Amino acid sequence: MGPTMHNDAETHLEGLVARALELRDAGEPDWLARACAGSPELARRVRDAVDDASKLHGVFSEAAGRDPHRGQVLAGRFRVLARLGSGAMGVVYRALDLTLRREVAVKVLRGGLVPTQELAARFTREAEAMASVRHSSVIAVYDRGASDSGEPFIVMELVDGESLADIVDELGEAPQPDAPTWLHRTLGVAGRNDPRYVPTVVGWVAELAAGLDAVHAAGVLHRDIKPSNILIRRDGWPVLLDFGIALLDQDSTLTRGATSVGTPAYMPPEALQRGGKRTPASDVYSLTATLYHLLALRAPYSGNPTEVLAALATREPKPVGAFCGGLQRDLQAIVEKGMARKPEARYASAAELGADLRAYLEHRPVTARPVSSLQRALRRVQRSRAALGAALALLAVAGAYSVHTVAVVRAAARAEQHLDWIAGLPPNLTIVGPSNRFCPDAGQRAAIQAQLDALVDLGHEPVPMLQLRASWRLDHGDATGAAADMRRLAL
Repeated sequence: MGPTMHNDAETHLEGLVARALELRDAGEPDWLARACAGSPELARRVRDAVDDASKLHGVFSEAAGRDPHRGQVLAGRFRVLARLGSGAMGVVYRALDLTLRREVAVKVLRGGLVPTQELAARFTREAEAMASVRHSSVIAVYDRGASDSGEPFIVMELVDGESLADIVDELGEAPQPDAPTWLHRTLGVAGRNDPRYVPTVVGWVAELAAGLDAVHAAGVLHRDIKPSNILIRRDGWPVLLDFGIALLDQDSTLTRGATSVGTPAYMPPEALQRGGKRTPASDVYSLTATLYHLLALRAPYSGNPTEVLAALATREPKPVGAFCGGLQRDLQAIVEKGMARKPEARYASAAELGADLRAYLEHRPVTARPVSSLQRALRRVQRSRAALGAALALLAVAGAYSVHTVAVVRAAARAEQHLDWIAGLPPNLTIVGPSNRFCPDAGQRAAIQAQLDALVDLGHEPVPMLQLRASWRLDHGDATGAAADMRRLAL
């Protein structure tokens, strides 16, 4: 066997051992068979490596060195059995309550993210916040304490269910699975009421809204509602988890100087504002964004965190109906209202969101009104000062004359088209150094040139567009075209 083949074999074996350790530490009884499903002939070597992990180097010796909490009895009462997962604030374990003889979930503080005192204070707040709420759609807290080494922990109910994030990942971007068996296939249980997909997920969010309203009534903001912080029990009931960054409304001490927290794809726009205040309406936005994901089978914004934050700061997500054919207008209106960019335009409380969702399910009128195409276009116009000034001038002149009203609509449509095309331009077009702006690929160069031509022809914000195209032409050797653009600018 040559060196390359030997290295490949060792890499493959190490991958199997890593998978076996992961499954074993997660408490999977058939961890060896699952890890070696594709290479059963290596099962013995994998088992020996796991049993004698000290002979392995690097990450495997660390991983197999065992989690320091496994097997411990915390506070003389909670025996740690297996690691379930980790979040921003701590690691969650399955444990046995030796006093009441029941399995529970124990969350142990994980240090190193923020100064220890602040982290411990926030962790204590989480315990207090969750213990103050009693609702079937909010996870229950039983106890709190500290390990022998001083690490704070909280004890919660152990929920038997499936993460909502795992459910949407499994569904992918396939058409909505309205077959009556979808819930049974995904969760192993039958639907409690209507087995169809849309009524089921809307019902989940309505129940979560009721739980969230109880959270807010206790003076708590969750601040990180998203699919991975929601579990669906085996009985089909949703549960809101992980108040790791929750804060009591009346105590803002812990947030001084803090940056925005939350997951970008579900974060409300006001979270990006320096000194912006979070309110219950912020949680309403995040819960509605989760409903958007369930209906559209994709998050409101996509891309890496930087791209998502940029999109959140500058534009609304595409209407949910664009991804979900046949979605009723009332439900689209509920999503639009719950995700309004201005907090005051949203539902005033989670209870109001839940009430509209229940009205939709019961075929009663809802309070939310659909957003018209004109309203949507005017919202986009408001993000450009020049376009806004032009639109206001046209509105002032228009008065009662319908011909002028048509001009306003057309101006708004041009502004919307302008913003869409601008978003598609490469960001390096405005870099100072010409070498960084140059595009060597002929095909890409032609596509960018065509896009710049279209933006100039559109006539919205002509001065900056002519400047941009002139610079582009000059960077790529078209001095004649650049001079022509500069002459138009002079005029």
